[in-house]
Amino acid sequence: MRKKGLVVMGLVMALGLSGCGNEKESPATTAATTAAATEAATEAVTETTTEAATETTTEAATEAATEAPATSSDAPTGDGLVSEEELQKGFVWLNKVKPEPFKTTYEELAEYFGVDGAFEKEEYSDKMKVNKRYYKWISTEDENHFIYVNLDEKEPGVYSVSGFNSSGFTSADAEAAYLEEVQGEAKEADKANAANAETAAATYDVSEFGNKDNTVKVTLDQPGSGWAWDEKKTQLVASDDINSFGAGFIKFTVNKEVDKFDTYMDKFENYEEVEDRVIGGITMKGRKYDYIGYSWTEYVGQISDGTAIAVGIVDVDIDEGTMGDKILNSVKFE
Repeated sequence: MRKKGLVVMGLVMALGLSGCGNEKESPATTAATTAAATEAATEAVTETTTEAATETTTEAATEAATEAPATSSDAPTGDGLVSEEELQKGFVWLNKVKPEPFKTTYEELAEYFGVDGAFEKEEYSDKMKVNKRYYKWISTEDENHFIYVNLDEKEPGVYSVSGFNSSGFTSADAEAAYLEEVQGEAKEADKANAANAETAAATYDVSEFGNKDNTVKVTLDQPGSGWAWDEKKTQLVASDDINSFGAGFIKFTVNKEVDKFDTYMDKFENYEEVEDRVIGGITMKGRKYDYIGYSWTEYVGQISDGTAIAVGIVDVDIDEGTMGDKILNSVKFE
């Protein structure tokens, strides 16, 4: 564009100088010369203007093409109204009881509360490169009591929880009032699921650290979905994704003698012994303690001379009839 402007100016100046240098030209010639200059200048300016418009249009089109993907307009919505009790129990369920809360889909939330949430807004996060939706579930007793949930489109058409908070009540108050009840409800749901779940026998090698010669084959009935084996950590994870944040697990560890599992016992917190349990035909000593950020239930036993095993459970319900109980009852050591 700048070059075109300079060409126009040069053309006008050249024509002007040409007219000035020929003193014998007639008025008609001068007029014709001026008209030609004007026409040339007009054409050049028109061309420059057209190019500028084209560049502007192209720039706008390019910018539009690189804008964020448009969000859809088919977000489900309702009034989000639930009782105060249902609201606080829902928060406790999501915050303390639901396995893998950040994989909870909108549909699961709506099913738990029994109603669609009140749709707040939808947007595309350029920073996160993801479509986002925001919902509320609101107390019928006080509109200032609600749960605000952020959901991301982690898979096409599937929105899962990415964050949530409460307003009008504290997590501590909700847990004090409803945690035990919500846990009981979850246990009954787990039992119903375990009773109908399809399983298949799976065998995994578990070796003493640094000693492949001391290896135990662990065979167990593994659910067809919702559980996966982490070979590196030798544990069965209560998720299809072994790296899922917050997923519970059942860990198997091999050593030479049972007392080797007490190496870090001085760092165990809230230690207590619990009832023994038969696993794989072996009566194993039971205990609970907190260690490295986890609350463990652990059973230890001697399989044979030079081979002992520990079964550690974290965030998996192993009460009678649950999926965890079903898995432990199926274990065999070889």
